Formats: sequence, C-alpha cells, structure tokens
Amino acid sequence: MADSIIFVDSQTIFKVIQHYIPEQTQIIDISAIFGEGGSAYLSRLYNGGVTSLLQKHNAHIAAHKQTAENCQSVSFMLFPDFVGDALATLLMQLFDTSNDRTQRLRLSSISAGMLNPAGQQKKAARTSKNILETFIALDRVFDAHARQELHVSDPKLPVLSLAAAFALSLVCRLENKIDDKTASARHIAGVFRYKERFFDAELIKINGKPPDVYDRNVAKAVIIDLKEASFSISSIRVSEIVKSPPSLLNMTKLVAAAEQYLGFSAKRTLTTALSLYAGCDIGLKSPAGLITFPVTDSLFLPEAELLLIREYIFVNYGKDYLPEKANTFAEQSRHGIGAIRPTRLSKPPQKVKKYLGKDQLLLYTLIWNRTIASQMIAATFNNQKFFFSGGPKKRYVFRAEANHVVRRGYWQIYPDAKSNSSLPVLDDSDKRARVQTNEFKITQSASVINFSYSEGLLYDAIGDMDISLIETLAYSIEALKKWNFIQIKSGHIVPTQKGRAAQRILSDTYPDILNRAYLRRLKKKVLKPPMRGKIQIDYAAELQKLLDNRAQQLQQNKTLSEQPHICPICNGAMIIKQSETGRILVCENYPDSCQYSKSIDVHIHRYFGRCDLCTGEMTVKVGKFGRFLACSNFPTCRFTKPYPIGVSCPKNGCSGEVIERVTSKGQLFYGCSFYPKCSFSSWQKPVNIACPKCGNAYLVEKSGDNSGLYICPKCKSELEITAVHK
Repeated sequence: MADSIIFVDSQTIFKVIQHYIPEQTQIIDISAIFGEGGSAYLSRLYNGGVTSLLQKHNAHIAAHKQTAENCQSVSFMLFPDFVGDALATLLMQLFDTSNDRTQRLRLSSISAGMLNPAGQQKKAARTSKNILETFIALDRVFDAHARQELHVSDPKLPVLSLAAAFALSLVCRLENKIDDKTASARHIAGVFRYKERFFDAELIKINGKPPDVYDRNVAKAVIIDLKEASFSISSIRVSEIVKSPPSLLNMTKLVAAAEQYLGFSAKRTLTTALSLYAGCDIGLKSPAGLITFPVTDSLFLPEAELLLIREYIFVNYGKDYLPEKANTFAEQSRHGIGAIRPTRLSKPPQKVKKYLGKDQLLLYTLIWNRTIASQMIAATFNNQKFFFSGGPKKRYVFRAEANHVVRRGYWQIYPDAKSNSSLPVLDDSDKRARVQTNEFKITQSASVINFSYSEGLLYDAIGDMDISLIETLAYSIEALKKWNFIQIKSGHIVPTQKGRAAQRILSDTYPDILNRAYLRRLKKKVLKPPMRGKIQIDYAAELQKLLDNRAQQLQQNKTLSEQPHICPICNGAMIIKQSETGRILVCENYPDSCQYSKSIDVHIHRYFGRCDLCTGEMTVKVGKFGRFLACSNFPTCRFTKPYPIGVSCPKNGCSGEVIERVTSKGQLFYGCSFYPKCSFSSWQKPVNIACPKCGNAYLVEKSGDNSGLYICPKCKSELEITAVHK
C-alpha cells in the first residue's frame, strides 16, 4: 500500500512525473474522468453536466476514495489555474480528505525539483474555486436572459458568457467597411534609379494638392506627362525611431504572436504549448517541461530568472545588447506562475531541435526568442523620407521611404520586417541631385478600413481588456462558433447574419452591461479578497435581480408604447418623449394650447456597483449640477460619486473611466475619473471607437440626439456608425 497519492489531470504529466516521485508514492490519472487538463471539466461546469459525470464514473471515484483513505498524504498536481483549483476542491470533497494530510500543488513548471518544498506552491483551492464558480454563475444568469431576448430554446447550445457576448460586439463593430468612392482609388507609382539602385516611389502631389486620379483616362494622361519630365531630389527628412523590446508572453499574446509569425490557430498554439509544459524527452535522464504553464495572464518574471537571462545575453551577445536596468513588465503574479518563458536557459532551440516535433520546435523558438529579446536594449533606426519633384514648376512630387538600422538591439534575435531597405543612405549633399526615371504604373487598391479580427487578435484584445478569466476565454470564443454567430474566412473572424442580428438585440437590451468599463469593474470586484467583517456579496444574485428588473421594465415600455393615452385636459393624444431625467408623456398640443405632461416611472435601471462605505447599491440622483451617484442608504450613508457614462478613458495608459462633470458655471463636460492624475476632458460625449481615418483612440458624438453621427476630434472626420450600436 502506498504511503501517499498524487492525483494528476494529464496523461503526459502522469508519464513524466513517474521519473521523479519517491518510492511508496502512487500516481492516479483522473483525465479519463474529468478530461485532459480540466478543459472538459470546465465545459461541464458551464453546462451543468458535473452531476451526470460523477454518476457515470461512480465506480472509479469510489475506488480512488478507498485508496485515498488508507494513505498518509494526498496531493493534487492539477493544472495551476482556476479550473485546476475548482477540480481539486471537488476531489477534496468527494474523497473527504482532511486538510492536515492534503495539499494542492501549483507547479509553474515540470522539473526534477518540482516535488521539493522549494519548488511547490501550496494554497487552499476553495477560494479560487469560488471565484470560478462566481464567474460561471454570472455567465449562466446572463445566458438565461439572453436566450429569452434572442428567442433561443436549444438546450444543446453552450452557455453564452458575458465575455462571448462582448467579443461578438467587438467583431461586429470592427467589421470591414468600404467607401464606394475610395474603393476604386487609383495611385501612380514610379520606379526611379539613383546611385545604381532602383526604388519605388508614390505620387503624392500634383500642383501642391493630392492627386485626383480616380478616372483611369486621367491617370494615363498624367503618366504621359510624367514621362516627359525630369526629376531631382527636392528634400530629405530624417528622424530617429527607437523601438522598445517586446513584452514577455502571456496566453493571449502567445496566441496572437503564434498566429502572426507561425500561422497557428489558437487551438493549435495552446495544444502545442501544453505539450511543451507537460514534459518532453530532451536527452536528459528524465523527461522535463521546456516552458512554464501557458495559461496565464501575467507578464511577471521572477528576479532570479531575470538575472540568469541578463547573464545569458551578456555571455552570448555582449554587454552592448544589455540595458543598464532590467526591463520589467508587471508585478508579482497570482499563483506565482508569471509570464510564459523557457525553464532552462541551457536548452536553447538548436540544442533540443532533434527531440521536438515541428510545431513544438517552432513554438518553443518563438517563446525562447521573445523571452531573451524582452531583456535586450531597444532597436534604433533612421527613418528617411525622400521627395522627388519634376515637371513644369515642380508640378509633380513623389515620395519614397527607407529605414536604416543604427543599432540592432533586440532585432538581433527577434527581427522586424521594417529593418531592411534597398535605398541608399542620403544626406543634404544629395539634394537637387538628378534621378533617372525607369517607368510609371497605375496601381488600384480598395481603401478598406480593415478592422476585422483574426482569432489571435481577438484573444489578445479580450485579454488586454481584462474583462474575464483567462481560463474561460477559449470556451467563450468556441461558444460563439457553436452558436453560429461567427465564422473564420481567410484567417479573419466574420460575423454571420445571425450574429449581427443577435449583437444588435443584445447591445440595445444590455448597453450598460456589455461594455468594457462594467465588465472590468465586475471582474475586479469578484477577484478582490473579501474584507474582514464585510458582508459577502452574491454577484450572480445581483445580476439576476438587475436583469429581471430590466426584462420587466422593457415589457412595461412595450405595453406603454402600444396603449393609447389621452390628455385629461384637452383630450389630445399623449406622446412619449425623452427628457434629461427619464421618459415623459407630453400632450400633442404642447406647448401651444396645452402644457400637460406626466413622468413615466419605467426608467431602465443600470447597475453602478456598491457603496464604498457600506453595502448599499449606488443609485442615480439628479441635483443642481446634473446627475450623480449616491448610496441607496441615504441619509444614513451620504457617500456620492460622479456619474459614469460607461466609457473607459481613451488616453493611452489610463485605466480610468469617463464621468460627467460640471464647470463652475454649470456647463456639462466629460472628464476622466482619475483627474488630476489624468487630464482627459471633452465637451462632447466620447465613445471608445478608434477613428478609421487617422487612428485616433476615440470619437465624440456630433449631437446629443443619438443620431449616430460621430466626429474625430483629431482629424475632424465625420462618420456614420449607427449600424455599430443598433
């Protein structure tokens, strides 16, 4: 009989740790019951199949329980994430093991020292299990209401999570839009020769204005004139550009990088990464993991490993590639997993090449290079723009661009495509020098605002927005596919007609819930450790109450709009209008012959969170200077907050949200909640939609009537984006 038992959730890890465990220790693989790595277990948690799963494998569980009862210690070496914690807690309950002989091992890497006390990370799993269950409960509450709104009754469809619904809104919002006029835009390019080198340049001006060559005959006429002109270098503009080294990798950034550089799908990337983590035969006495656990949202790098990487760079690349101070990207991570990185600097890709499969080698090389590059110096290059003018009175102006590397920096191991150029290095002495023309050609391209997501970019976007658990992200994206809301075409995620219709309904029904500010705030509250003496908040019950109230109010609005209303004074028809304080009924003869109006108490409630001083819910109040938030326990509690509009601050690097503010003269404007730390402000209401013309981070409403017209405050472009929200 074994003295101790170790439960694992992966067949690969089961085979690997057999080489490391001491005698009288038994390993039990539960992947046959719950699924490899707990992914199947997560799906069952979402869709309510855990009870049937336990009944199906009751005999196996009973046998394992009997074995565990006769052992001195029981360890759960499951994947070190929230799903693994939830599974470990379930097993503790099933086997009824006492805490004094049970331990939960969170191993960021699989190695010889993992079973030593220094290599283990022990922590009670119940808190993490509750966190996962809270997120699943929130998603299940939302799913039930979303199915009612979408009129979906198919029980086989997976739970539509909050993150999935938000991801759908991103995909629909950034769908390609083609301007009919610019879709047929034509450009004229010239091939020039200077100092025995050929290079391409684009025509950017004719008589000081952008060229208007939409008509092909006009373009041909311009080319005929260009062939008769002689050209010379009119100006040279040089700017030094410094590119900082890339950050370390977390799960979403790994998926995006593998898609960009290797062409891997998200599933292929994660499957390969888990195989590198679980253990590989790399010529050692025993198999070992080559990377740390890949399901992580952290960019943290432990100090000891940071020093080893800097030493590796110094020895292999020289001190010129080593910055004075180490590059840091994050604080200590939850569970201590940290960023995705190699576990052995003594095993670079070229040394383990013969032991790995093709996908494993490609992904391991990407992770290795990214880790080393993150601790190197920045890359520096000179960006040169050359302008060639010719024709009568310098009528035509062409532009060419070149990048010349000054200092390679991290490009030595993680190269950038922009670092190469065929153009010579020029200086002021080359001005007015003649260049030879070789040919001119007409190019036609569709001016498409390409905002469509690839699968990797969608993973990275949702991960950066920090609105859901990283462990549930893959489930959410797969749920959209199974609901037939999205499909992948030529590597890009495209919403289906069904998905577009669903997004319009969900966005109209839950505008205050399906937004980044609310979901980030909700995640932060769920993950925040409970304060001593404070009442534990049931966030799922609160969301249920909010959505039930929403459904009731929407039905009241529908009934109200269908029923005729007669003015009690003049018998005129009553019209529903929107005021600053809510919806009102106004007589059709207002204000000429009748001034009767009546407020409608069907204001759609929006959840603004709990009071910072007590457990009361924040509610909207209207005061002398407009709307604000106040505690519902007033006057017992007098806590107040400015009114948020549900938009995150568009200023780069700021995590605040935009709130309504009022000047000393009572004029409404919008500013960041982190003022004075953040100085963002706007007279017009902003929205978190990037300008498709100039790339500015946000747009502002042109008017307050919800017309769907928006203006870019940077380039002043006016855009119609009603279809995005409705």
